[in-house]
Order: sequence, then C-alpha cells, then structure tokens
Amino acid sequence: MGSEVLPAPVRFVVTGFSVFSGVDANPTEELIRSLPGWLEQRGRALPGGAKVVTCTTLRVSVKDVDAWLAEEAQRIQADPDSGPVIWVHFGVDVRAQQIRLEVQAANETNFRCPDADGWQPSCEPICSEGPPSLTSHLPLDRLLGALQAGGHNVVLSTDAGEDEHVPSYP
Repeated sequence: MGSEVLPAPVRFVVTGFSVFSGVDANPTEELIRSLPGWLEQRGRALPGGAKVVTCTTLRVSVKDVDAWLAEEAQRIQADPDSGPVIWVHFGVDVRAQQIRLEVQAANETNFRCPDADGWQPSCEPICSEGPPSLTSHLPLDRLLGALQAGGHNVVLSTDAGEDEHVPSYP
C-alpha cells in the first residue's frame, strides 16, 4: 500500500471595512477583531484542518485595498502550505434588513460617495480585461440553509452593494 497524500487544508483570508460615510461604527470591524479570539476559545480545530490565515480590517480606500490585496496575494502564494484559499469579505449595508450572502461580485466601481481618499468613480470597471461579474463557487445554498436553521435572517443576494463604497473590493 502506498502512502496517501492528503489535500492541503483550506486557508481563509477574512476582511471587513473600517468606518465610512454613514457608518460611524462598522460592525465588521468588531467581527474581524473578535474572530481570532472566538476561534481560539471554541476549543477545537476547524473541519479538515482549515485555518484563518489573515483577519484584517481595511480602510475604505481603493488605493489602499488594491495595495493590500497585491501584497497579501503575494504573501499567501509564497506560503509553503499551499492549500486552497477562500477570501471572505464582510461588509455592511445601512439599508439592509438581513444578512446577505453575495452570490456574485460585479466588475464595477460606482460609489454613492467618495472613498477615504476622495475618489468617487462612476460605472468604472475594477479589472478592465475581466468579465462583468464573478460568481461564487462556494456552497452558498447550504450555508444559507444552515444559517436560517440557526434562526438567522439571511438571504442570497446578487447585488454586492454596487452603489456603495468599494463594494466588489476586495
């Protein structure tokens, strides 16, 4: 019998945004700040050896987000623990009445007010050579069902805050 090679564990990069216009206390900041401690206190490993490798609050600035993404992607690619990476970004929509799991990200920047650096694009592509949108390959229907079964008010959404701040970033 030969030795089996186990797949490398999934790695998660988790981000949220800091305060921005109309959101003086962004709840995603607290979520990002609390997640590492919560994972440690839960007292057991994530399934399949998965691990959160990054937990970061991002400034609401396209320039800063782009720079951070490039640096983080390079750091992760250089990591010898080369398992798949799932990037999870938490955002806030001041108009939403429930948690929204985004099914897709639009390749468009269209901000209702300027980012932290004063930039306010209108209908500009994020990636000029990219498709109009990217669809998630995560099992969102299963996640939706599990969250709803736990009593959470959650829906699937195909509008990733396209008229908000840095919506499809990161």
